[in-house]
Amino acid sequence: GWKWEHFWMVSQAFVVLVNIVVIAPLVGLDEIFAAYHRSDAVTCVMVPLFSSVWALGTCGFGIAIQKCGLGLGTALCMSFVVLMGVVWPVAVDGGFPSVGAGVLIAV
Repeated sequence: GWKWEHFWMVSQAFVVLVNIVVIAPLVGLDEIFAAYHRSDAVTCVMVPLFSSVWALGTCGFGIAIQKCGLGLGTALCMSFVVLMGVVWPVAVDGGFPSVGAGVLIAV
């Protein structure tokens, strides 16, 4: 039988197809190709990469809900998101952002 992952995959494919069919004629293919030509290679690689990471996160959230239940699964996933939001800037930039430090101190 079909699980939520199958419906998610079909809906994502449908959204991509609808975007291609609806957006391309409205914007114009020449404008879309011009936007790709104006972008550098790193940007053209990072957008699909981060989209794939978003998809993996969505699947992980669904699995956490399925395995742990709605309350605990949501709490665990949101805790992970907050933890990464605090740890990532420190690891990448070498320090707390001003807003993040204020929130961390307030807590």
